[in-house]
Amino acid sequence: MKAEPLGYLFLIETFDLDVLTPFCRLFRGEGTQKQERTSGAYTTRFLPSKACPPATWQRQLDFALKHEGVNLEVLRAFFAKVSEQELAAHIAERSIGIYRRRIWFLYEWLMGRELPLPDLRQGNYDSVLDPEIHVALAREASPRVKRQRLFNNLPGDATFCPVVRRTDKIRQEEADDLAAQVREALGRYPEELLARANRWFHLKETKASFAIERATPDRRREAAFLEILAQAGAEPLTRSLLLRLQNSIVDPRYREENYRDAQVYVGETLHSGNEIVHFVGARPEDVPELMEGLLTMAERLTRDNAHPLIAAAIVAFLFVFIHPFDDGNGRLHRYLLQHILVAKGFVPAGMAFPLSAVLLRDPARYDAMLETFSKRLMEHVDYVLDQQGRMTVRNATADFYRHIDLTPIVEALFDVARETLSQELIPELRQLMLWDDIQTRFRAIVDMPDARAQLFARLALQNDGRLAKARRADFPELTDDEIAALERAIADARA
Repeated sequence: MKAEPLGYLFLIETFDLDVLTPFCRLFRGEGTQKQERTSGAYTTRFLPSKACPPATWQRQLDFALKHEGVNLEVLRAFFAKVSEQELAAHIAERSIGIYRRRIWFLYEWLMGRELPLPDLRQGNYDSVLDPEIHVALAREASPRVKRQRLFNNLPGDATFCPVVRRTDKIRQEEADDLAAQVREALGRYPEELLARANRWFHLKETKASFAIERATPDRRREAAFLEILAQAGAEPLTRSLLLRLQNSIVDPRYREENYRDAQVYVGETLHSGNEIVHFVGARPEDVPELMEGLLTMAERLTRDNAHPLIAAAIVAFLFVFIHPFDDGNGRLHRYLLQHILVAKGFVPAGMAFPLSAVLLRDPARYDAMLETFSKRLMEHVDYVLDQQGRMTVRNATADFYRHIDLTPIVEALFDVARETLSQELIPELRQLMLWDDIQTRFRAIVDMPDARAQLFARLALQNDGRLAKARRADFPELTDDEIAALERAIADARA
């Protein structure tokens, strides 16, 4: 027997809404206790009958707002089908109630027209997004909407506004304050050492970003990417900046003067010649509006007190899902992670935080992050490919990109950032400090050329701090006593 859907899932099935499957799904259960099942990014809850609303869209809509928060994609599709008169009548029953006010505001905000209802004249102001349920702008950064007496704390505008649910994991990550941990780690080391380490972090981020795409850049393109990383966060994100960046990192033949005017997709060609399509970017006619919405939102998130990693995930992943250029989208997506982290003060200006090195080590995790959107999207895109592999998308798809739920991506990026700190940033700084200490101790024993000292230390460290007998002949100029003293110097530095 099929379980009875509740909330947003009820609206989707009742009104046959063409939307992506929500990550959270509610059903009427058979028992007297709530039950929950989790599979990957999806959570399914079964609620006892006494907690379930009647099977009318009015009660199910209220229930969805109360128990699931705001799902902009479902609401946009639902509002396009529901009777405006019936919706206005439903709101008028309790127009001062918070959930009815939110429904009222969201209808007018998403649809761009007013319902036949008078402005509210009294009552306290509340927020469109419940900050306990959603990541939202700070109240002081949110404009007042007098009509419904609400603070509009949505991070984007009606054309483009993602959703991030404040899960237990995200709440814990915000409380742990990883940015403070990064600052504390960097503060242990002198500026000169940080500058040397940062050169390596920039190079590692550059090489990893290209390697993720299985690309081997020439020196010009590698140098260009290094240069844009060094300037990350220095100026606001604009269309002209993105074009400048795209032009600097791609082959000159594929530089663009505007957003793309052809359909793009990501796929693989089989031996039979058939194409497997894994992802389809926004239709070219939709890209300008979506990108304008993205850039507006990026500016708000940069000014707001939103967590740097949440803001970085939102901006960078939405960019790559829109795929505004024919070439360079992946590298610019990973650049944007750095850009937002610097702009939000997660790392100092000019510092690279080599997330791509961690993503490269675990490509399955990176693919899973991207597939939280792409797999669900592909169920809804109607496309054809001609004999030259050119794609035409035959249905309207812009709404799938407007209000993406990025919660699983944000959660995963926190994990990637923690590993970047513990497995990339701190070990490299410690290693540099160790090398400096060893070099200083070596000079007190033998005034060796730097290259010789580094070779000795590297070979010894590969053998638990002692020079292997087989490598003794590599240093004929050193006495046995000097070698023993150098080995003791390494042991002292490592202590």
